[in-house]
Amino acid sequence: MNKLGFSLIECMAYCLLFALLMIMLFKFAVAMQVRVAHQSKAGSSLTNISAAHDVFAHDMRQASSHKTFWKKTTLNELIWLEGDKDIGWHFSDNKLFRIEGSYSSSLELWTQKTKSLVADNISSAQFLVLTDTDKRYVTAVQCVFNEISRITTIRNRELR
Repeated sequence: MNKLGFSLIECMAYCLLFALLMIMLFKFAVAMQVRVAHQSKAGSSLTNISAAHDVFAHDMRQASSHKTFWKKTTLNELIWLEGDKDIGWHFSDNKLFRIEGSYSSSLELWTQKTKSLVADNISSAQFLVLTDTDKRYVTAVQCVFNEISRITTIRNRELR
């Protein structure tokens, strides 16, 4: 160092160290941002699945336990009679739908319906209907959304 101040080489060395430090900080900030975005997406997905489970459980609490009221029970679709309307849950194209209206068992189609999107970006959904030993009553329904399983028991009640 000379008596008048810093030399050009010393200034370049300080600038190089400062630039390297900034590059390392930038790489760390980008890595943290990627992690936070991934965790945010996972948290949002879990929230959507939890909300779908809650809506499904609410519908199950209203359903009759008598097997005769259940019109369709497949792995990807459930349809049952509730009062004067049919309620259905359907999974297709990575989307989970709740359908309400009139379902014809003989034609195997909805003649009148209101379709609501419950959750999207669902990779898999399955409905497993659990019955008693005589297969006359539905005791519970297990729903599995994105490999998160929940069993909802059916009240043993009569529809009026």
